[in-house]
Amino acid sequence: MTRKVELPQTEAWNCSAFHDVRVQTVLLRRFEIPESITEAARQELLAWPIIAFDIVDEVAQENRNQILRHTNLLTAYVTDRQFVADLLAAVTSFHETKECDKPLLRRIVEICNQRTSSPEIEPDESRLLTDEEAATPYVQDTRPLLGWKSICDELARNNTDESIRGQLNCKGAAGNLNTEWSREKDRRLATLDKWQRHFNAWNVLLKQRRSARVPVLPLEEVILT
Repeated sequence: MTRKVELPQTEAWNCSAFHDVRVQTVLLRRFEIPESITEAARQELLAWPIIAFDIVDEVAQENRNQILRHTNLLTAYVTDRQFVADLLAAVTSFHETKECDKPLLRRIVEICNQRTSSPEIEPDESRLLTDEEAATPYVQDTRPLLGWKSICDELARNNTDESIRGQLNCKGAAGNLNTEWSREKDRRLATLDKWQRHFNAWNVLLKQRRSARVPVLPLEEVILT
């Protein structure tokens, strides 16, 4: 049986930490913004949780360009100490989850990503979203689908957990997972739609700071407490 539904990914990061429930719980603390503020302050406050996640997620994964990322993390921490500390804890917990503790759906997602992803590309710090990209918070994934047998074989090779084998081999497993996939897709699309204006503000702020030849942090119009 062939997998019918693709999980969407955020366009800014090829990972799933943004959609993690614990990460979202922290991010939502900076979701609402005051009404009676300047437009410049509004843009900064909207962009701030996305800026913070971008920095924290890179550090948690220990990606390349670590010195720059660690400097950015310190600046972000000074900007909003408890929020950034809690966000780092949540994102790190997601990335450091042991294989045996990952839900079956996440294991399948990661296998599909590993098997169909392109070679790693050096991050482009100057790359900004186009206006069309900013208006669409996710990119349609056109990678080829993996067959159910290929997914099962891969999981069986990588896991000795009998409960996982049981979930894979039980009658109707493929159909049940397809239903879960559809639900997860709907949840992620709803999450991205909710954060749309924050993604847009992030893109606007990046363009403004790049034009002025200054870094995105520190924030210039607001002080977070």
